[in-house]
Amino acid sequence: MTNHENGENPKSPVLANIRSAKGNFAPFLQKIHYTVSMADGLKNADLGIEAVFERLEVKQDIMEQMEKCAPK
Repeated sequence: MTNHENGENPKSPVLANIRSAKGNFAPFLQKIHYTVSMADGLKNADLGIEAVFERLEVKQDIMEQMEKCAPK
């Protein structure tokens, strides 16, 4: 996995806002990672966020998949 500091999406407006803010956000940025695998993304996660369109059966399916991948 890569993160913003390693060059993934370096032109991200979110990253630009964080860099221009006062304070040291490098430790925070180093903890943001992206993956296309739900299992890889959730295996050690403290937080998982479901953000799909508002259709109950789709949300329920995603949540069931997340529960299988996330730590207890």
